[in-house]
Amino acid sequence: MSPEWLARLTALCGMDSPTGDAAALVQTAALLAEWGRADGLEVEIRETPTGPIVVLVTQGRGHRPHTLDRSSRHCLSHRDCDCPPGPS
Repeated sequence: MSPEWLARLTALCGMDSPTGDAAALVQTAALLAEWGRADGLEVEIRETPTGPIVVLVTQGRGHRPHTLDRSSRHCLSHRDCDCPPGPS
């Protein structure tokens, strides 16, 4: 694991984002979008009633889009937690 990746993970995990806190979800979305742009990815933030969704896209060399083969990687996660604000 690279030091930069570990620093990003530490920063993201250190941000409070309790369920229902729209401002916190906007903040984490902005951070993920910033990292995506810095890494040369296409970034789209989709607004939803429950908060923004961040879509990061890169173009690979494979010829089978939308498949889970060895040449593609997909990551799906959520950024809210079911705990009160503060250290958990």
